[in-house]
Amino acid sequence: MVFILFALAVILNLAFYRKKIYMNTGFMAVIMTLGIINFGVLHWPVNHSVINTMLYYATFFLWLIFWMNMLVTLANRSFVDRHFNSTINRFTIGTWVAGTSIIVVLTTFTGTANHIWLVMLALSNIFLWFGYLGLSLYTFWVGLTEWKNTILSGNLFLTTVSTQSIAIMLPTVFPELDGGFTLLIICLGLILYIVSFLFILSHFLINHWNATNCIFHGALSISGVALLYNKLIPMAYAIGFWTVVFAVLIIVEIIELIIFITKLKKHPIPDVLFKSNISHWSRLFTFGMFFTFTSLIEFKPGIMLVVKNSLLSALFVTIFCLLFVELISLAKLRAGNIKILKRG
Repeated sequence: MVFILFALAVILNLAFYRKKIYMNTGFMAVIMTLGIINFGVLHWPVNHSVINTMLYYATFFLWLIFWMNMLVTLANRSFVDRHFNSTINRFTIGTWVAGTSIIVVLTTFTGTANHIWLVMLALSNIFLWFGYLGLSLYTFWVGLTEWKNTILSGNLFLTTVSTQSIAIMLPTVFPELDGGFTLLIICLGLILYIVSFLFILSHFLINHWNATNCIFHGALSISGVALLYNKLIPMAYAIGFWTVVFAVLIIVEIIELIIFITKLKKHPIPDVLFKSNISHWSRLFTFGMFFTFTSLIEFKPGIMLVVKNSLLSALFVTIFCLLFVELISLAKLRAGNIKILKRG
């Protein structure tokens, strides 16, 4: 099956190359979204249904397409121009790390992959993460002087998302890994969250709200998942952290709802609802990650357990409604107009 997907990815990239179609830097947000839906919402680790399996192979196929497309940009020497020249766009490379992490985790739970191959892929992703962190820290330093009149957005939090994805990937591939080391990685992710938050806060204008600001709560959710997945936090503290994340989610999504209603007053509903953009996949990812975080929280029988189950049901419906809307949006557009692909 993998060989067939590999061959199809090669053929598709040859077609892309001829038409000069290249992947957006943030395309991996699609892989992150489909991956967390499979892992956390549809419970891939314990549920290998036909739907789960098909979704896994579809996600893996898209992941192959992306990296082959990156090889094409390296070959025609357009890689740096497309992904590195913009100081803000550099942070989006964090999706490459997180997307690869979820592929490693999902593949591990298939139980069919060669362990040596998984180890090599995991180590490659760690090297990518190191490079990304170095680039991000350098960009933060440069930003101290260059970002005086720049409006920053939630994609800075991808430094946290990528780091916590490594904290989830490592013990999956290396179960003997010391928990203290994983905790250090998670703490680093939280430090990066604080740094990113301070940068965004110092350059924030509500009139320039960006859809990627949903990662405000998404980065916190994945931090909670990393802590619980590795069993590094008592449940009482996890509940407290979850409460904070829930509050941040409500604040961010209320702002998003107000902006959405404002757009509806100016534009037709189809133009607002079915406008495809890579940031929509980021929103799907953040909801999927909060669903996963919530499902890991253990409440005692009572009102909070009822709230949890009701919230999970509402999130489940919301996630698949948003996914349906995004798929319809993609179907309505030609490849040249889709924001996750670029011509030329």
